[in-house]
Amino acid sequence: MKTLQTKKGYIALCWSGLASVPPRAFQPADIKTTMEVIKILKESIPDFVASITEGEQIDADIKVDLIPAEKIEEVRGDYNKRASLLERNEGQKDVTVEFTPEAFNTFFQQFTNWGRMWFNRITDFADFQEAMDATNKQSK
Repeated sequence: MKTLQTKKGYIALCWSGLASVPPRAFQPADIKTTMEVIKILKESIPDFVASITEGEQIDADIKVDLIPAEKIEEVRGDYNKRASLLERNEGQKDVTVEFTPEAFNTFFQQFTNWGRMWFNRITDFADFQEAMDATNKQSK
């Protein structure tokens, strides 16, 4: 097993970013392992997954007029406050994520290819890259 130790907020960025990559960007042989990686990441950050899913549901509800126009700003504002509090209170907490060597190698390659697009701050990207490099050096 390969053990990645990093911050919950970084795993949330990677989970969301990787899950958003279109299927055509993957080699067919990599899709099964990629789905394993997405599952591993998702299981390590249930609070962030719930928050992101809630935000996506709010957007979907707005698109089909399930939220009245006069309530949209209020609903989004409430959600944004909760999401910001989650990031502030939980995002900097450490998390340990266990991968099979095959899953980690796939994730490492995907991070190398797309990780720069998942992070908004160079310092966060560099911190996560250090954690990925340390994990990559672990023996199988």
